[in-house]
Amino acid sequence: MLTARDQYSIRSFDRRSVKTVAFDTAINIYRETVGGRAKTDASQIVYWAERSTAEFSKNGSQVHVLGFMREKTVIGFALCFYMPDQRVFLVDHLAIAPAARSMTAFERFCDLVARYAKDEHLDVDYFATEVSVDLSDADPILNADTLTRLLQIKGLRLVDCRYMTPSPERKAPYLAVKARLLLYTATETRIAATRLLSIVSCLHDEVYKNWYKPFADDYEAYCLHLQAIRTFVQRDVGNKEYVAMNGHPPLHSDANIIDAPPRAIVILFYIGIAGLFSIAIAYIISLLNIGFSSAVAGAVTLSIFIVAILAVWSDRAGQLVRYAVDALFSAFGKRK
Repeated sequence: MLTARDQYSIRSFDRRSVKTVAFDTAINIYRETVGGRAKTDASQIVYWAERSTAEFSKNGSQVHVLGFMREKTVIGFALCFYMPDQRVFLVDHLAIAPAARSMTAFERFCDLVARYAKDEHLDVDYFATEVSVDLSDADPILNADTLTRLLQIKGLRLVDCRYMTPSPERKAPYLAVKARLLLYTATETRIAATRLLSIVSCLHDEVYKNWYKPFADDYEAYCLHLQAIRTFVQRDVGNKEYVAMNGHPPLHSDANIIDAPPRAIVILFYIGIAGLFSIAIAYIISLLNIGFSSAVAGAVTLSIFIVAILAVWSDRAGQLVRYAVDALFSAFGKRK
């Protein structure tokens, strides 16, 4: 038996590799696949990839620009930040080329990002990500609900509070974007409100302020914009001591699973129904003094129409009809 196994890996880009073809490919994947009002300007990613940690933050916060590799080909991009003050690793953007997308690729990418943080010896309490609700509904993968579900499947939990992500614009007015905050922790289903607000403040002070300081036309106005978002989240949390973090919900809580009967039984059932209709209709037609062949042909035709009408009228009957037809094709060595 032949088997195939793809080899996935992560590549980190810095000032020495920013001029490579691999980096250009990763940035192009980001440009072409990430949308929405919360999208970071790709030129800003290049700007910070060319600079050191000391230039980005005085408190040791780090920028990590990553490429996702299959064999030796770049098929994805991720922009990540590590904040040692709160021990939070933020995955700000994650993109996979459309032709390379699969559940396996997504899972490997998430696993490798987590492994990367471990290999870099980063002390992480929470992996975090923000999902903009402004993502396009036309893309089945970049749809906010789909992406949230995929992240929940990988173990991240949706923080149960109203949340906004800062504007990526260079110029005022800076308009916040409705978003969802997800955190990964293996042991908690809730987070202390004070801890949550500290994480949000850390994201603003150690990521957004540092990132946009060289680009914002009115930096003071941008800082006030961040303060307004923190106030918004704080008001929503209110006097709660803890905030719930929701894991992966069932796909369909009201799903009704019905086992299909064996194909042979389904085929015999429809043959029996058609036979009974044929006999009844043939008997009725025979009373009209029509020839035997005509009576049989008319009976078979009418019985087929009756079965077809039943299939259209009932979804369940229609499923069984398709099931039976597929079984007949299989029985004769053909696939529909």
